Amino acid sequence: MACQLNGHVWQALECRNANHVLQKIISKMRPQAAQFVIDEIMSPGPGSGVQVARHIFGCRVIERLLEHCKPEQTRALVEDLLHCGSQLCTDQYGNFVVQHVLEFGCDDHKQRMSRIIAAQIAVMKKDYHDCAVVSAALTHSAQNDKILVARAVLGRRGFLVSMARQRHGHDAVMSLLNLFDEIERTEAERQLRKDIKELTKSRYGRVMAKILDLRSSGLEEN
Repeated sequence: MACQLNGHVWQALECRNANHVLQKIISKMRPQAAQFVIDEIMSPGPGSGVQVARHIFGCRVIERLLEHCKPEQTRALVEDLLHCGSQLCTDQYGNFVVQHVLEFGCDDHKQRMSRIIAAQIAVMKKDYHDCAVVSAALTHSAQNDKILVARAVLGRRGFLVSMARQRHGHDAVMSLLNLFDEIERTEAERQLRKDIKELTKSRYGRVMAKILDLRSSGLEEN
């Protein structure tokens, strides 16, 4: 099956059905046996990995490559993604690839992607995809990079509340509060309380509001 797809990777990853076959090959075969997929994605030239990452089906193929292939195999691909990381982290499909780089990339790639995200927070739309990317950075980055991202969130008006209202964000906000020193944590809690009405419009925001109430009374949930 893999041999038959050799030379036809681009057609497969753009196909509604064939992309699933390609994903299965990557996840079930030895990493080296999937090398032809990486080679064909990168063969047209610089930016090819980015093109696939922004494709509705292609992004899934890159996710599987990052999960199952060795770092030395995916290094050139991730370098390609990092080159356009600022666009990918806000792209409707590319953001999922960015999250996978943060989870499965080598330390250097994680650090560089986290710093790209920190720089982009000032212009993000604060939607579901943007908050999910920031949450991934706060979950999978090194401690210093988490703090960098957390401070960028704190500096963007309304971003903290947007994260706290979303499924992929409210846990990250709790982590963010624990990263800060006392002064920054107080400011973060002030921002959340200031927009408490907005916060309580969502299921996850209400959880955060409850935690803030417990903090105010000097209690913490176990």
